[in-house]
Amino acid sequence: MYQGLNFDQAPAAKIPYRFFLTASVYLLLFYISVLIASLGQSDVSKLIYRPEFIGLLHLLTLGFFLMVFAGSLYQMIPVVLGRKIPWVKQAGVIHFSLLGGLSCWCLSLLFPACGGWLCIGPAEQYKDYLGWVHVATRFLGIGLLGLGVTGLVVQLAGAVLSFRSSLATIWGVQISVFFLCLLFTSGISLALAFTGVIPVYWNRLDLRIAHIIWALAGCMGSLIMGIALHVLPMFYLAPPIKAHKAKILLLLWGLILFLFSIYQALILMGVSFPSQGYRFFLAALALVAGVWAIGLWKNQKKAKRKQIDTPYKYFITGFVLLFSSCLTSILLLLPYPWVSVLEYYRVAFFVSFILSIMTGMLYKIVPFLVWLHNYSNWVGFKQVPSTRQIGPDNRANRQYQLFIAGWVLFVVGSPWHFFLPGALFLTFSALYLFLDLVRMIRYPKNHPPKDF
Repeated sequence: MYQGLNFDQAPAAKIPYRFFLTASVYLLLFYISVLIASLGQSDVSKLIYRPEFIGLLHLLTLGFFLMVFAGSLYQMIPVVLGRKIPWVKQAGVIHFSLLGGLSCWCLSLLFPACGGWLCIGPAEQYKDYLGWVHVATRFLGIGLLGLGVTGLVVQLAGAVLSFRSSLATIWGVQISVFFLCLLFTSGISLALAFTGVIPVYWNRLDLRIAHIIWALAGCMGSLIMGIALHVLPMFYLAPPIKAHKAKILLLLWGLILFLFSIYQALILMGVSFPSQGYRFFLAALALVAGVWAIGLWKNQKKAKRKQIDTPYKYFITGFVLLFSSCLTSILLLLPYPWVSVLEYYRVAFFVSFILSIMTGMLYKIVPFLVWLHNYSNWVGFKQVPSTRQIGPDNRANRQYQLFIAGWVLFVVGSPWHFFLPGALFLTFSALYLFLDLVRMIRYPKNHPPKDF
């Protein structure tokens, strides 16, 4: 299943580093925003009906998920798949566009011109003075985001969509990039409709449902499924996953998502279907994801490297959260009275699954990248540190403990709309993640190779 790595084609270290560091900053801003909302709102769940919720959601999805997604693929495509990314030197321009666009877009939503939970005092008096700044910021954000995501899509699509390989991982990456294209198209349409630039000829709720599923399952889920099939056996010395089984699972995953896309397109064109029909597609995806997780878990039990480090704990946590989301998706097919509660937990479990896997991946990949770009050429000639010295597991474990404590408190407090303790612990976990990444990336400056 996994083959040799092509280190000769590895991009400059600063390319993935800047995306990973930016992701940790946006994750911290997301938790801080949730913390502020918890202090100022008796019921934070009511934000779902306001523009601020869109801003909060995109701090997590675009700020953390997309940045980790981009940084990972800039490294994985050349090294694992052996493909050159076209115009890779423009990654800095793409990063700047994404950074500026997301910041402007979220600021325009979190600080509405005519009121909002982050505004101090009666906002109406500032309407005449800040209205034009608010509108300009929002359109600047849409423009920069459009430019950045377009550049990212062109680069990734040019590298993988026409590529043929025996690796099942490439199927996951290709499915992910395909749904990134759909995600970008729907996102721009929703943003322009939200600002009133284009008329709305469709049901926004239906397009939002498609947009969310393309983001979480189509883009992020496909990438995690494809990369985990390669990376987990490689890092923990487990037997390679059988390629034909992995390809069948990825094919089913992509097929269900494609059929869902056709179903959603027909709904947008006015074709009538049973209410909440998308739940059947989510239940089917849940079954495929469950089979994937069970197969990967059984394979990991055969690993020669039995260490249970913090990234491994994150992966196990992710599997548990994925099973919880899958079970909730199947329960939603039943005539259950608390549908809205199950919908909330299904999304919360799956988002937490993505967050857990990506955080664990950062603690596994960043030390390896630091070692690869700064010490690998000195092996045999000078004393070089190991990846465990670059990224000590005790520090990662403290961050993991903060994350688990915050997540449990957040979920337990949800039925009573009491999010403050969980948000506080999660904020500290994100701060710890950022500081750990900075320390690992700066490690070579303080620890150069030594003579024997």
